[in-house]
Amino acid sequence: SSETEYFQDVARLSKTLGGVVVLGCDTDTYGAFRKSAIVADSGKLLGVSDAVCVSLCSEYTGGVNFTVYNTSVGKIGVLIGSDLYSVDAIKTLSLADADVVFCIFDKVDNFVTEVVIRAYSYLFGIPIALVGDGLVTVSSVDGGVAFSSTKQVATFDVNTDKVYGEVLLKKRGLSRYKR
Repeated sequence: SSETEYFQDVARLSKTLGGVVVLGCDTDTYGAFRKSAIVADSGKLLGVSDAVCVSLCSEYTGGVNFTVYNTSVGKIGVLIGSDLYSVDAIKTLSLADADVVFCIFDKVDNFVTEVVIRAYSYLFGIPIALVGDGLVTVSSVDGGVAFSSTKQVATFDVNTDKVYGEVLLKKRGLSRYKR
């Protein structure tokens, strides 16, 4: 099928570039339309991730899980579109030990999305690359913007050093009160 050829083209592109390619696209699996991202590394197709969080009134069907890919440059988590607005999605990818998260959008059209990736990077200690038509923004774990570009092709080295800190939790409902 033409979709399979498209996947093979992405794998060939990753081989030509000698690295990882993450490419957003729409997929059709037996009539189920999904917002997806193809991940390939050095000529090998690693997989296709689908958007999990989709609106009930959308023409698209949701996928079933969030994926972390082991690549030649580290562990890459992938989110598509509105998956970004699920705090559980970022938390899941962080706990799955992703080095960086790529969030693929059709078009990023407001500043709120950038604020969200910066907050999540700070809260979960993971850089997030927001990629959409006409914009690339990478947030750093200190909550800042590490890189931003509106160029058609942009390259940037992401700092994936992991910083761990002790966290104390206060929980409600575990009462020591005896009756």
